[in-house]
Amino acid sequence: MFGLTSMALRSELVVLSHSCEIKEKVDYFVIRSLQNPNFHWANFLIFKQSANENDLPKWEEHFCAEFPEFVHQHRAFTWIKGEDVPNFKIGEYLLEKTVCLTAKDVQQVQQIHPAITLRRIQLEQEWLELEKKQTERVSPEELSPSFLNFNKQRFRDYKAMVDNNLGDWFIADLGGEWVGDLGLFHGEGMGCYQNVTTYPGFEGRGIAHALVYGSAKYALKNYPIEELVIVAEENSRAQKIYQNLGFKVVENRTNLYRSLS
Repeated sequence: MFGLTSMALRSELVVLSHSCEIKEKVDYFVIRSLQNPNFHWANFLIFKQSANENDLPKWEEHFCAEFPEFVHQHRAFTWIKGEDVPNFKIGEYLLEKTVCLTAKDVQQVQQIHPAITLRRIQLEQEWLELEKKQTERVSPEELSPSFLNFNKQRFRDYKAMVDNNLGDWFIADLGGEWVGDLGLFHGEGMGCYQNVTTYPGFEGRGIAHALVYGSAKYALKNYPIEELVIVAEENSRAQKIYQNLGFKVVENRTNLYRSLS
């Protein structure tokens, strides 16, 4: 679809393409939400190449040209990490490192919680409950009317993809209680994970192992895919879980965020 070598970017664009307008430029993609064009989280650039500290002014210029209305709001720059990208923090820029992992199959391991029942969300009430649970995980200082509207629209977009047979949202059920969830969508022969979540109080009990493993087996059997793709923070517990299940790191990525309040 996009002719990119980056697996992480391709997986992101597979999901975004159904709810956002994506314009391809020479060095980057412009992503603009179709439903909520005035909310800055839904409008951003994805860069196609690695960059170094000297490129920051160029990327800022690109961003300001595409989104002049957001000059005084938060904005995010996402780069693919190459050998020329040092581990740095410049002024107001905050550094975040992630890894992209892929697998053609997953392996069963003892950490998988044996009593988890995995099921796909199908009812409208379940989607409303999912949106509520995701909102509850947001810190109070981050909550705002614009975020709540964005969060509501985001899950409407996910539901629309499910309704169009482009993926599923899975719930981990333990004795009748929801203890985790994730989304898994497909395109370009890939199964792309979204929002792998273990609910507070259930961490370290094999919930994420069960979610990723069970949904992967379902997807490989029922989706037109050849490979699974998932992104995690570098050296995080999530990365270790995915590698334990058989995922391999194929890319490192550097995200730089800057507040322009």
